[in-house]
Formats: sequence, structure tokens, C-alpha cells
Amino acid sequence: MRALIALIALFVLLHGAAASAQDTVLVRGRVVADDTGAPLAGARVALGGLPVHVRTDDTGRFEFRVPASGAPVAIDHSGYARAMLPRAATADDVSVRLVKAAALTVLVLDQRGEPVAGTNIRITCGNGTSVGPSNDLGQRRDAHLQPGRCSVNVGNVGAWLRIAGEPTLDQLATAFAQLQTRAPAADAAAKVDEMTVELRPAEEASLIVLDAAAPPQSTVTILGEARRLPPGNGSVRGRIVGPGRRAVDGARVTLSNSDGVLNTLSGASGEYAFDKVPAGRFKVRAARPGLVTREYGQQASGTQGRDVDVRDGARLSGIDITLTRGSAITGVVTGDRGEPIEGLGVQLFRFDDGIGRTRSIASLPTLTSTDDRGRFRLPMQAPGRFYVGAVLVGARYAAGPVYFPGRVDITEAMPVQVEAGFDVAGVDIRFSPSIGMRLHGTALGSDGQPLQDGLVQLTGSDRAGTPVLPRTSEIERGRFEFLNLPAGTYTLSVRSPASTFVSVVVRNGQVSRSPSAPALFGRTVVAVGDSPPAPVVILTSSGSTIGGRIELEGSADGVTPASFQLAAYPGNGTMGTPGGSFADIAGDWSFRMGGLGEPSRFSFTGPPDWWLKSLTIGGVDAADRVVAFGLPQQSRDDAVAVFSRTAGQIAGTVSEGQQTVINYLVVVFPIDPAGWFPQSRFVKVGRPNQSGAYSVGIPPGEYWIVAVDGTGVLGEGTLGALVPFSERIVVRDNERVRKDLRLNRPPR
Repeated sequence: MRALIALIALFVLLHGAAASAQDTVLVRGRVVADDTGAPLAGARVALGGLPVHVRTDDTGRFEFRVPASGAPVAIDHSGYARAMLPRAATADDVSVRLVKAAALTVLVLDQRGEPVAGTNIRITCGNGTSVGPSNDLGQRRDAHLQPGRCSVNVGNVGAWLRIAGEPTLDQLATAFAQLQTRAPAADAAAKVDEMTVELRPAEEASLIVLDAAAPPQSTVTILGEARRLPPGNGSVRGRIVGPGRRAVDGARVTLSNSDGVLNTLSGASGEYAFDKVPAGRFKVRAARPGLVTREYGQQASGTQGRDVDVRDGARLSGIDITLTRGSAITGVVTGDRGEPIEGLGVQLFRFDDGIGRTRSIASLPTLTSTDDRGRFRLPMQAPGRFYVGAVLVGARYAAGPVYFPGRVDITEAMPVQVEAGFDVAGVDIRFSPSIGMRLHGTALGSDGQPLQDGLVQLTGSDRAGTPVLPRTSEIERGRFEFLNLPAGTYTLSVRSPASTFVSVVVRNGQVSRSPSAPALFGRTVVAVGDSPPAPVVILTSSGSTIGGRIELEGSADGVTPASFQLAAYPGNGTMGTPGGSFADIAGDWSFRMGGLGEPSRFSFTGPPDWWLKSLTIGGVDAADRVVAFGLPQQSRDDAVAVFSRTAGQIAGTVSEGQQTVINYLVVVFPIDPAGWFPQSRFVKVGRPNQSGAYSVGIPPGEYWIVAVDGTGVLGEGTLGALVPFSERIVVRDNERVRKDLRLNRPPR
């Protein structure tokens, strides 16, 4: 599923990039301060609602491609009010004058004085409206407001007051006491729909808001669940408490097993109740923004809670859950001159630097951005050892992460250790495009002319000693650029246009894709040392195609050509070719695949009891080989793919000591190391389902199997190091094997 989501996201991104180059106009302009006329360097010029942006140079000038249809473009700079570029602006010298801004921080507290996270806050001033949620501290800040009258909408406001600057803890306590005396929380007519404030240029102000939302009732049902448990005659009751054993109201409580889910909210006293519960064994889980999600009976992060056994007609009580406060990483991102940098992405990374020969980086979904002061706050759900990186999001060129405290090589960066319930401050990062090396060049078509659009993706070569995350640069008038590179050896892969198809149609079980234009591909390997490399020139061609037929081994009941997918991916040990290549499988089970721009391997996706038994090209089985593609003369039309319905299955649970764990990976890989490569049909990874069990579909054969901590990074080089911790297992045709495992924590 994760691979499918990544594929869909990549398709949307690439299709958007292809369309933008064809339907855009180039706007050139200059951004200056309104009061002095001085140029504003580093101003952010962004497409409204999207991360795509450029920044002004030292003279305040910018070039930016905008949709010809006239999408809004926002321009902002630290300390100045946000301005909108007129939709009709297509001139070569647009002048934008920014006025000094006011800053407003809105802090939302509940009726116990606790911050309310996730509340939408709308701020409207003379230069437009901004909307966003409060963070885990209950805060939302906008520092680009036009001075004058502004309105603020939060929702259920019982009372509010304004103070200068940001409140100290003492001011906050005093303000909360005042708000409690003002707010008739139970009187709906007295609630405030809108707050109005007057802001002066360069003013810093705060609004402290008391949320007057009525305490949630413990029997309220949350709608929208996929499957609701059938009714029974039992009940489950308990209480949700937080730090200091204080009651937690509004926590979402779920009771679930493989048959379905029930939901409710905890009430003002923290109590919750489930009635009409059928007999069975269930997990009970509580979640609330700003606190760490936890199950009943869960002893530590990453472990599984105890089952709640409900007998027919049983009345269970005391199923209490204690939620702990989450952690956070905070810091400031500054530039070469110590100036704060606004609008940078800040993300968490994990780095596997010790298992096997391959060192791997994984980016985690925890992401935030810096504010006008360069500050960031990364809320955390689980403790652990992380790396923090500042990332330039949405730029045309590809700038890699700069890791704390200011390194592009993650092996030289400092890890951050996060403990449960404690914030880590002072994670300050110096960010600059001049840190590390710059790699740039030109991509040419088969006619020798610069490509007008497309993508260049950079991946670490097999020979690269320094791990890097794949990154992509747009081609603009033939040019591409990568910044913040550590020394190493890299593979550059070109695809133009950025997307090779724009529509996918399934009709009568047949999948067809409509190509947008003939695709061009190119590939080269570049070594980057300690001095700037020379510009790279990449020549492209139309690539290779492969065609043939599919044979089914076993009953074809219930399957059609649309049930299967045959795809190609780079043979250089990465999953990083832009766009990927997919076979069109016709109703007569013939197939054709274009867009093979480099040496490739093949992968298979289908129903769980099917697997790719063989793929012969020119009479040679290529299912596990890298096949030479990239040039038109390397095309083939004699391929035969055999899909077999003899796959087996391994299923079970994973435990550590007396605890059943829920954060793990089950790795199944062949005894023969020749099958250890990315996307191997014989390497499978299982993850726990909602009940904590795993299930892996696997071709018949002899394998190693091991359960490892799910917070680690799994690279192909880790498999050899996992062998001493693994057990042998044999799976025969269509066999279902039950295998319960113990969690292993190999040394890193």
C-alpha cells in the first residue's frame, strides 16, 4: 500500500510538472521595501496554496513561471506584510512594494487551561485571509499581516483578551484566571463568533482565547468508520487521564478487533462508555491532539496493550488509560549571515549506519516549517534517536537536506535523542545553498537541442560511499541543478516530458494508458569530490520497448488482465527512475511496455495467491536479472511472462518477553543471496495489522524469516547481517504456514 501511495503521489507530481511547463508564462520582477525602496533579498515568491516558489536575489529580482490561466501568487518576506501579485501580471518588470507587517499569535486554551491543538484559526486582514490549525501548544502565528483592522475566527470562544508580545508563563496564568471569570461557557448566546483587533506596523500581539465548546458527551459516536461492530449485550467503561492524573475530555476512544470498530469521546470527567458490545476480545485505544496515543494495558511505546475480553452480557469497568504528554524538537534555522530563514521545511530522518554494507536514510512523515523568526517545532509521538534536517521545499532546483547542526553528509551530522514527555530545545541549523557541492548541467534531446521540460533525478550510485536521499530537479530550457550535495558518486536519470502518460482507462478488464508525447530518456554517472564539478551534459533518446505475452499457470477464475501489473524499475539498486514504466496488458494477454530509459529489473503485482514464476526474454529467464535497456535498438518483442497461482502464505504474531509488540517488521528473504536485491520477488516484508498480526504472501521456496524493530531502516545490505538472527522456513505450493516470532534487535 505504501508503494502504491508513493506511486500515485509521484504520478500526480510528474503530471503536474509536465503540464506546468506547457501552460505557463514567465514573470520577472523586483521586490522592494515600501518605506525605503531598498531591494529585499530572499523574499519568497510562491504559487498560492502550493509549495512551489522561488526567492529573490541580492537585488530583489526574481523569475517565476505562473499558470497562463492566472493563479494567485503570494510574495512575503520576514517583517513585511504578504502581497498578492496581480493575476494579469505578465510583464518583464513587475514591481512589488512590501509594507511593514504586524504579527499576531493566537493561543487557544480549554476550560482547564490546557492548550487546544488542531483548532482551525482564520485571520483576515487587509491583505487577505490565512487559515491554519493550532499546534500542539494551542498556538497559531501569522507574521505577514497588513496593519489595520483584522478579524479572527476560532470557533467556540467564551472569552478572549489581548496582550503585547508573546505571553510569559506568569502572564498566561493571570490571563487564564481573568478569562475564567469572564466566560459564561454554558450560555451559547454569549459565545463570541468573531474577534476584531487593530494592529500597528511592526507590532507583535497575542490573543489568548478560552474555548467555550461544550464538554463532549461520552456516548457521542464518531461517524465515518469503515465497519461498525455488530450489536451485543455487553459493556465496557473506563476513564482517560493525562499528566498528573487529570481527566482528559474529548479524547477519541476506540474499541476494535478484526470484526469492526466502535468509537466514542471521553466526557468532562474523562469517563467513557461503550454499550451494546458483542462478545469477543478487543483493543481499547485513546487519542487526543497534544498527547501520545496509547492502548489499554500498554507498558511502553512500540508495545501492544492487553486485550479486553468481553464475555456475553459482561459489564466491564476500570478499563482506564493514561495518556502522556508528547515530546517536541525545537530550534532555529539561520542563513550565512545569521539571519532567520522563513518557510523552510524541517523534517525527521532515520539513518541506518551499522547493519550490513548498505547505509540507508529514511525520511519520516513528521514535517513542519520555519516561521518568520526561523523557529520550528516538531511534535513527536514516540521517543527515539533521530536526525533533523532543513529542506528547501518547492524550489525548481533540488536542494538536499542540511542536517543539524549544518551538514549535508548525514554521517557528519549530530543525532537528537528524544525521551518520552520531554522537549529537546536548541536544535539550531545553519542552512545555505552553498553548503556542500553544486551539480548542474544541461539535458539535450536526440536532436542535440536543450529539452524544454522534464525531470532529472539524482540517486546514490552503487559505488557511492555516502548515503543520500533521491531528489528531483525540474528541467527548464535544458538546465537542471542540484544543491547541498556531499562528496560521492551519483546516477542522474532524465525523463522528458516529465510524465509519459496522462490518463489511465480500465474498460472490459483491459488497462490502457494514453501517452502525452514520445518520451526521451538519458542516464549518466557523475563523481562529486571536494571541488565543484564541471557542468554535466546528458544526451537523451527515445529509450527501449519490450513486448510479448503472458501465460497463466493455474486456474484463471476471478482474474482478468486488470488484476495484474508488470513494471520496470532501475537496475542500479534504487527505486528512483522518474515516472517508472508499466506494461499495458491487453485482453488477449499480450503486453507492451515503453519508457525503458536505462538498464532495468522487473516487478510483479497481483492477487495474493499469484506470483511471477518466470520472465523469459530471448529464451533467457530475466525475472531476477538486470536487462540492458535504454536505446531503441535494445527493444525486444519476444518476452514471455508466466504468472503462477501457487504462492504460499506465512502468518502469525510477534512478541518480546511477555508482551505482544505492534511496531515491527517481519522480513522474509531467500536462503540464496542471489535473490537479495530491491523489489526481489523472493524478498517480502510483513507489517502488523489492526490486531497486531502479520501475513506475508510468498512464492514457494526455502527462506530466512526474522522479526525486527519497525523503527529501523531496512536496506538490501542488511539482509546478510540478519541471517544470524533468522530462522529457516520452507513454503510449498499453496501452503499456509503459521509462524509466531520473537522480536530481534540486531546491533547497529
